[in-house]
Amino acid sequence: MKDRKKCRHKRIPRICENPECGRSFMAPLCDVKRGNGRYCSRNCASRHRFIKGELKLTINRKGKDNPNWKGGATVHSDGYIYCFKPDHPHASNGYVFQHRLVMEEKIGRYLKPDEVVHHIDGNKTNNNPDNLLLTTCSEHTRLHNEIRAQRMKVISIPCHCDTTPNTHRR
Repeated sequence: MKDRKKCRHKRIPRICENPECGRSFMAPLCDVKRGNGRYCSRNCASRHRFIKGELKLTINRKGKDNPNWKGGATVHSDGYIYCFKPDHPHASNGYVFQHRLVMEEKIGRYLKPDEVVHHIDGNKTNNNPDNLLLTTCSEHTRLHNEIRAQRMKVISIPCHCDTTPNTHRR
């Protein structure tokens, strides 16, 4: 990696434009000509912009009040859809899995912590009420074990080199 050369720009003395600071500092002349170099640090610049009303912080602005709001639905790293429901009793950081909300609406009550919602077609984003099955944790494990066993069944595939079929695991 090349060694970076030190900036050879001419530096001129400046005073920080943040009234709370007022420190003197050296700013590159090229920055001053472009209209930059008005503050001694980024922290000082953001504090001054906040005071002037130019910068609106997103701290404590949740949900629809936050400018980064994208409608309240997001995809979890596991592929499930999360919905923003901060008042839900089982919400985690204000979010609940959409398939659990759909099942709760279908049965007319909140789900118990030991109840699991199974996607019949295996598609985690298909939250149609007809595609969801309410199970216990042990029933859900049994369902997935049965599905895995069906995929791992030994099947007979004829071999083209002899007349006897060979069995292959799939």
